[in-house]
Amino acid sequence: MTSERLRERDDGVYDFSAMFSNVIGGGPNPRLDVADFAGPVEIRSSPSGSRGLHVTRNIAAGELLFVSKSLSVASKKDAEIENVTIMAFDLVTNSLGDAKQALKTTKLIHLCIDNPAFYSTVCALYDGNLPSSPSQPPLGMVNTEKQVIEQLGIGVDVDVGRLERIIDFNGFGDPLFEPSIGSGGPPEAGESPGFLKKNNISSLFYLSSFCNHSCVPNANRVLFGDVMVVRALLPLSQGDEITLGYIPPEISIDKRQKSLEQTFGFQCDCWYCREENKDGETARKTRERMVDTELPKAMALFHQATGKARDGNYDAGLFSAAFKAIENIKDKVEATYHRDRGRLRPEMYNIQRALSDLWQFKETRKSIEVFLSLILTTSIPLVLINVLSEREAWPCGIGRYHEGHSDREAQRF
Repeated sequence: MTSERLRERDDGVYDFSAMFSNVIGGGPNPRLDVADFAGPVEIRSSPSGSRGLHVTRNIAAGELLFVSKSLSVASKKDAEIENVTIMAFDLVTNSLGDAKQALKTTKLIHLCIDNPAFYSTVCALYDGNLPSSPSQPPLGMVNTEKQVIEQLGIGVDVDVGRLERIIDFNGFGDPLFEPSIGSGGPPEAGESPGFLKKNNISSLFYLSSFCNHSCVPNANRVLFGDVMVVRALLPLSQGDEITLGYIPPEISIDKRQKSLEQTFGFQCDCWYCREENKDGETARKTRERMVDTELPKAMALFHQATGKARDGNYDAGLFSAAFKAIENIKDKVEATYHRDRGRLRPEMYNIQRALSDLWQFKETRKSIEVFLSLILTTSIPLVLINVLSEREAWPCGIGRYHEGHSDREAQRF
């Protein structure tokens, strides 16, 4: 067992199949016995004083970057205590927090009281203020073993408000993207068998906390219970910064910026946000209105037409109406994109997918052409996640068949 932990820590060699099996069979709140791995990464400061995690050499797509055990974790199941209601008042947001937040904060407070060195490490994380000195925090495994501080006569004055700020700015939940390995166990009756279900966890991870946001990240995270595994989505060059997505990229830029500002105190200036800004506010609002209000009406026709066709009742008039409605929305949405805009246009995904599904009832070749257009022009980040999921990047592959467990294995990004 010790040799396994050493291989994990020093070489990044993990038995991901066993980890997956342990999550499947470990009950609602699996806690895995694995070591942290700090791979080809380092923490760097920028001239502005902010910090980020960068790669120290060239990285191939799918390569393991790091593995982190949670410093403090709480799940929905943890909070389900009979005849007990857990509530907390967040000193940062001046609002009531949920039970997961209360439990996670309480656990972190006790860890810091028990281990002053651990408290010092946690305080190196971002708390809403840029670090006052350029010194770098430690890189690698964080020791959370309890110290017998009573015998040593050592005390530590824990700043609870600061710990709450650290949790608010650095906490992670289940990955945003599908397909994903979630933090929970196997699906229950009536749930999709495709993925491990999400367990509504709230966790604090060390190295992950130094990964800054991009709406189209270059790395992807998955959870095996309380363990986060991060791999490169794209080839990276030495010195490149590792980015993770804090929020889904499919929502509009205005909603993304508002959410990031309210939650993290910044607005994103990644290349995708700059692309969207080319369209202008008026065009973006027109596009959002079409997608939020007009597309659902057209999709109702789509579901009615395809539903009848699958039951053997092909209705040419209904199909024609569905085609016309969705094509009309497609033309109007495409007109909102600036002529210099790149090919990444997530709003087109559902539109193109619906057209492809309609064409499969009439002309398979045309259906394939539309679907290929969908892949090339709409949801590149999600496609990348799916493609890399099916490669050997994830041992026993997210989304690939796994004997002895669910029909298909399932994270993020």
